[in-house]
Amino acid sequence: MATLVLAWTLFAYFLLIWFIGLFRPLNTPVRPSAWPRLSLVIPVYNERGEIAAKLDNVRSLEYPRDRLEVVFVDGGSTDGTVEYLESALDEQDGGRVVCSPLPGKINQLNHTLPDLTGEIIV
Repeated sequence: MATLVLAWTLFAYFLLIWFIGLFRPLNTPVRPSAWPRLSLVIPVYNERGEIAAKLDNVRSLEYPRDRLEVVFVDGGSTDGTVEYLESALDEQDGGRVVCSPLPGKINQLNHTLPDLTGEIIV
């Protein structure tokens, strides 16, 4: 009897939620009329092999480019990451490269935080 009660409790809840979901209208989210300014900070260190994929991810974002600030913060890369980013970034990306004087992710973030202009920092 205990097994039946336990099984009913575990599965009946999910079946009930699924059944209720069948009859609820699907609400699509409303896009805001004014998007907040977003600062996207990407700390990098010797990531020359992976940085092209990250740059493609940033370029595929569906966020208004005039409201997006992209900052790549380098922590002293020696493999050409900075040179690649400087040559790959263009005017449309709205991105820039900042070199941190101290290595380490926390130092990179602390170095660039005062210069960011976004209302939301990611």
